[in-house]
Amino acid sequence: AARPQLTPPPVAPSPTPAAEASTRPPTASNTPAGEVTVSANDGMELIYIPAGVFPLGAPESDPDAREDEKPQLQVYLDAFWIDKTEVTVAQFADFVRATGYRTDAERGVDDGANGARAGGVIFAGNDMLFAKDASWLLPEGPGGRSAEERPFGPVVQVSWNDARAYCQWAGRRLPTEAEWDRAARGAAGRRYPWGDQLTAAQANFCDENCAATWRNPAIDDGAGRTSNVGSYPGGASVEGGLDFSGNVWEWTADWYDFRGYYRFPTVNPPGVAAGTERVARGGSWIDTADRVRASARNKFTPESRNNFTGFRCAVSQP
Repeated sequence: AARPQLTPPPVAPSPTPAAEASTRPPTASNTPAGEVTVSANDGMELIYIPAGVFPLGAPESDPDAREDEKPQLQVYLDAFWIDKTEVTVAQFADFVRATGYRTDAERGVDDGANGARAGGVIFAGNDMLFAKDASWLLPEGPGGRSAEERPFGPVVQVSWNDARAYCQWAGRRLPTEAEWDRAARGAAGRRYPWGDQLTAAQANFCDENCAATWRNPAIDDGAGRTSNVGSYPGGASVEGGLDFSGNVWEWTADWYDFRGYYRFPTVNPPGVAAGTERVARGGSWIDTADRVRASARNKFTPESRNNFTGFRCAVSQP
């Protein structure tokens, strides 16, 4: 029997940030940083990020930082929990089976660039192409490898709307950009989740296996496309999160602002109140070393989907 067609839930408007806010001291908690709990809804491991102040964004001293990564601000966040890895194909399949959900790629929702056509964007060599009928199950389109052959890889060809719907089903939400930044870069605001240098043991990015001409032929990270989540334990964040750099870009809750963190609120910032594109963070298998720095930003319309963007979820209290 054909599965029912469910449309994505309506996108709630982002709250309007306060014009001015001051930092406040961290809240005491008996939960240790990096504590792990498991979601009863989808089996995802979540790690605990304690409350406190951290430097959001790239410093002026970073030669690779783009203007939308600046200025660096001292920001306070309440404690929260975030998925240890990106959501996998297997977990997304459970969501689809439980709800009958159909993604934007399957329904052919207009992504603002390719019209109302079923499918999604793929990277092939140096080019981004629209692949007809590509979906989370067929990330490269018909004739390509089925995602079911890699159930523990990150789900891709999912839009912001799709990611948001999954997180709601799982009892969580998309992380704010500030939460994602803190979880990836730690309280010290590291260049990469693990430190300052990038090696083959720490992230899946455009190495010698990558088809693009900008690949780094001196590094072999063992992957030419996406890798199973958690494949690079050497790239763990301070609290133990994996794949914050490379593998796939990750959706966040925030609207994108080309001005970076100009006039950004400094207490639990929700991002700007409106926009046309949502922020993605972390870089992917097709990106160079500078773009998998943990402060690097990307942007896509909420309906966009491709074979290099996935997501993870967060929650204030499991």
